[in-house]
Formats: sequence, structure tokens, C-alpha cells
Amino acid sequence: IKVPSFEQRKSDIQAIAAAKIKLLEQKFGLTNIELSKEGRQRLLDHRWEVDGDSELDSELYNGLQLLASEKKWNPFATDSLEPRHLLVNAYDETIRKRLLYDIPFLRNVIMSPWVFGKTLTYIVTPVFIFVNLILFLGPQTREENAALTIFWAGWWP
Repeated sequence: IKVPSFEQRKSDIQAIAAAKIKLLEQKFGLTNIELSKEGRQRLLDHRWEVDGDSELDSELYNGLQLLASEKKWNPFATDSLEPRHLLVNAYDETIRKRLLYDIPFLRNVIMSPWVFGKTLTYIVTPVFIFVNLILFLGPQTREENAALTIFWAGWWP
């Protein structure tokens, strides 16, 4: 039996992806996961290889893995696979590097709640307040206030 590639039967991708998601979602402890409208379009626009079925399997597996880790840190995350979870690129696949998959440490750092939640709250905010206090309450000449020099050097390079 010769099965045509996904390039020749794009109408089947949605049904196949939905069935594969139902099979894979239990593995990650997810339920009722759907493919978003934009996610479906991303899959339809992708130029599939000859063995598109295994490529689709790996994309959905990796996408559900990203969604599961996102839901672990953010319980209000969506219950759908968005384009940000699906790393297939319909436009220029030759230059796309999958850093989140190739470097697991980077994925763990980026998905950590410390990167955006706590870093911004506990480190960036106090530094911002401190620098602004120096700018407003300190001397107003650059020769006497290092914060003014740093601010102007960064603002007007």
C-alpha cells in the first residue's frame, strides 16, 4: 500500500493531529487538549518531509511537552497547542534552530518561574527604584553623579 505524503493530503493533517494529540496527552498528564486555529494553520503551511508521519509525531510530542511544562508553572495556561508550542516553520526551515530542544538546560532556565516572574519582581524592580532615586535625589551634574553618566551613555550611545 502506497500512502501519499502530507504534501498531497493536507486535509488529513487536522484529523491525524487531533487523534495523535488524544493519544499523547495522557503521557504528559494533560486532558482535552486541542489544536488552536493558528496551530492548525502552522501544520498546514509546513513543508512536510517524505516521512511526514514521524515528523508530525515528534512535533506534537515536543509541543505537548512544552505545553505540559508551561501548565506546571502557569495553571491558567491555555488548553490548546498554540504556534509557540509547535516549532515547525512554514517559511524558512533551514535557518531555524531548535534551541529549546537541543539545549535542555536553556529550556529549564527559560521555563523557570525565576526568569520572568521572580527576577523581575525581586531583582529588576529594586534596582530600577534605586537607580531612579539616585537620578532624582543625587547631584544633577554628570561629573558628580555616576548614575547620570551611565544613564546618558546607555540612552544616547
